[in-house]
Amino acid sequence: MKKSVLVALLVVALLGASLAPQAHAQGWETLVAALVPRIIGLWRRGDIQILGHACTYRVRPRIRRWRLYYRGRVTCPGWTSITGSAQTRSRSKVVNETVTDFLNKAVSAGLITKSEARSWLQ
Repeated sequence: MKKSVLVALLVVALLGASLAPQAHAQGWETLVAALVPRIIGLWRRGDIQILGHACTYRVRPRIRRWRLYYRGRVTCPGWTSITGSAQTRSRSKVVNETVTDFLNKAVSAGLITKSEARSWLQ
C-alpha cells in the first residue's frame, strides 16, 4: 500500500475524530494514537556493513491479495551499482533475504568470491 493511501486514511480518521461528539472523539483519538506508530513502523531504513563496505537498506510494506508483504532493497553506492532485493511475509527476515540476494549478484558479477559471501552469511 502506498504512503499516500495510508496518509489519506489517517487524515480521514482525524477529520472524523474532530467532527464526532466529544464523548466519542476521545475513543478515536486513542485509536489513532495507538495505530499511527504501528503503521509508520512498517517502513524501515538503515545502514549496514557488508564485507567492510557501507551499505544502506530500505524496507517497505506492500499489500498483495489482502496479505502484507515486506519488500527490501540493499545498495552499496560507494562500492558497486548492484542492488539486492527481496520480498517476504516476514518483517524480520526481509533484510537477510535482501543481503543474500545482493551477495549472490555480487558473486555472479565476479565482485566477490563464494567463500567471502559464505563467510559473511554465517
